[in-house]
Amino acid sequence: MKDTSRTKGAELLNSLAAIVDDELRRGGTEELGERVAYRVAREWGGQKLYMPMDKDRRARMMYRLFNGRNYQQLVREFGRSDTTVRRIVEKERDRQRKAERERARNLEQQYALF
Repeated sequence: MKDTSRTKGAELLNSLAAIVDDELRRGGTEELGERVAYRVAREWGGQKLYMPMDKDRRARMMYRLFNGRNYQQLVREFGRSDTTVRRIVEKERDRQRKAERERARNLEQQYALF
């Protein structure tokens, strides 16, 4: 059975990210907060919303910000312990390396066809 609250939560966050991207393309940063607030109210106004903790998105963001020496900065920014930040960064690094190996393997298979 599919967890619909998790699916709806991911849908909400993806929609919010799309609104921000769209508004940035349309009008830059000038009054961005106001434009996004208006769009969010227009699209979701009157609804009861649950804003999920998107752990996958958080892990990707944490890994993108990680420079090899800034664990304490990430601890402060994400409000997690040093141990948790290190574990998340390590797991995301492993996940991305595995995905890269899979992409390389797929390319090799495609090249083998020619």
